[in-house]
Amino acid sequence: MKKLIALGFEGSANKIGVGVVTLDGTILSNPRHTYITPPGQGFLPRETAQHHLQHVLPLIKSALKTAQITPDEIDCLCYTKGPGMGAPLQVSAIVVRVLSLLWKKPIVAVNHCVAHIEMGRIVTGADDPVVLYVSGGNTQVIAYSEGRYRIFGETIDIAVGNCLDRFARVLTLSNDPSPGYNIEQLAKKGEKFIDLPYVVKGMDVSFSGILSYIEATAEEKLKNNECTPADLCYSLQETLFAMLVEITERAMAHCDKKDVLIVGGVGCNERLQEMMRIMCSERGGRLFATDDRYCVDNGAMIAYTGLLAFAHGSSTPLEESTFTQRFRTDEVHAIWREKEQSGRIHQTRAVGPLPRIKTRNIGLGEEVLARGRPSSIPHDQVIAWLDSCNVDNSVVYVGFGTQITLSKEQTEALASALEKSKVRFVWTVKAAISSMVPTGFEDRVAGRGLVIKGWAPQVAILEHRAVGSYLTHCGWNSTLEGILGGVLLLAWPMHADHFHNTKLLADQMGAAIKVCEGFGSVPNATKLAGILAESVKTARPERSEAMKLRQYALDAIKQGGSFNKAMDMLVQSLSSF
Repeated sequence: MKKLIALGFEGSANKIGVGVVTLDGTILSNPRHTYITPPGQGFLPRETAQHHLQHVLPLIKSALKTAQITPDEIDCLCYTKGPGMGAPLQVSAIVVRVLSLLWKKPIVAVNHCVAHIEMGRIVTGADDPVVLYVSGGNTQVIAYSEGRYRIFGETIDIAVGNCLDRFARVLTLSNDPSPGYNIEQLAKKGEKFIDLPYVVKGMDVSFSGILSYIEATAEEKLKNNECTPADLCYSLQETLFAMLVEITERAMAHCDKKDVLIVGGVGCNERLQEMMRIMCSERGGRLFATDDRYCVDNGAMIAYTGLLAFAHGSSTPLEESTFTQRFRTDEVHAIWREKEQSGRIHQTRAVGPLPRIKTRNIGLGEEVLARGRPSSIPHDQVIAWLDSCNVDNSVVYVGFGTQITLSKEQTEALASALEKSKVRFVWTVKAAISSMVPTGFEDRVAGRGLVIKGWAPQVAILEHRAVGSYLTHCGWNSTLEGILGGVLLLAWPMHADHFHNTKLLADQMGAAIKVCEGFGSVPNATKLAGILAESVKTARPERSEAMKLRQYALDAIKQGGSFNKAMDMLVQSLSSF
């Protein structure tokens, strides 16, 4: 069975990364490039975005080449939606949109922090730890609970990485490979501890005060030989990290967890890992941490997290593939982490499509017996009328299922549209409202239109070669029957799941056209007539997508298809209880 593969893009700060990952966590490639500024300088959004634009295409080529795959083998495109810097984030979002249109691949928007967590979990094997997320833009203590990563403590001002980076500028340390790394190396040479402000408030921390103090006093202390730059780096690290250890330990006690996972760029710091490991050991727990391949921002973490969401049915419509500088960790519904009380993961089984399972081995007469209701036209006459149509895909079928009843105004507007359209059609009207059909309508459309008052053999109609489009409310059964018929769906969603089905088929899959919306809405007859006439033209791109959907559905129920596999897996999982 083919493994799902994702291509991921990370560009929330000064690194642009592209990663290729499979669902089991195998990293096929993970190249990245860092925007490095001169010593004493930070990186600005515009220049960082320009850097990303310059390097993203070579990184894509490198990622695909190293992974030894082609775009056709990619199942989804994942990108960092936020949090991060606006202009750099925009680069990844635009690139993914372009590739989605070029390669016809779905998009998955990913939360940057959640991606760090999931990458840390898959690389280290940490199961359900307290997470310390420390980077240039974020400082959070997190634990998973009830479908989300809950934030138990965080910085109330600047992030720990930002604090370190800004002090590196005071000392004009190199930004290569990163200012935090160079502070870490210099701190190893420190011999004297300088008292600095220590601010922990419950489970939150504040770093702005310590930064302001050390920025204001460093020059004088160095000038008076009270300490060395190494002493200052050592003292700053010890103080910052002690604060982080304290709030992490408090979260462990609160959540009754023994293990800690450190993620984010600052998580590479060996001294932070050492201090956290000592605390965990004293509590009988373990520390899980990674090196700079995975702690530092990278495309693989985005690809993997997006693929987890994609495998559980989540994707992002093209028009919603935006970015945001503020995207809280606890806003994300981590559907892949939901578990039953027994510890089993909830899984959705794609069973079906059931309409074809029920009817594929029965004839028209048996369908009538199974579903049969009173009808104004015998079912065999309906099929005979369709047989008389010489042109394939030239008939519009109109039906709104068993639950939807049109109002008088809606019925009259629909009748007017059918009459104006000049297309051939079959219209199923409930017997209870058949009197609402305008007087003389059936006579005026005689020969090209068939009005069935009562029940109609819908499956047989939709699968007839003459039928090309289907005006429907997009209830799930009707939607599946339309897909199996390979017809273009003209969606008029009324309530409940109709809107979701329409959004999926019309907006995301391009296999339907939305013609109206709402239970009480009345369509413009002239506009609807034009849509009906257009819907039976063979050149419609939606028709091509509808035919693809039909083939996917047929493939699903054939021997060895996804339906049979899903049923086997469902039976196996139920049998294991």
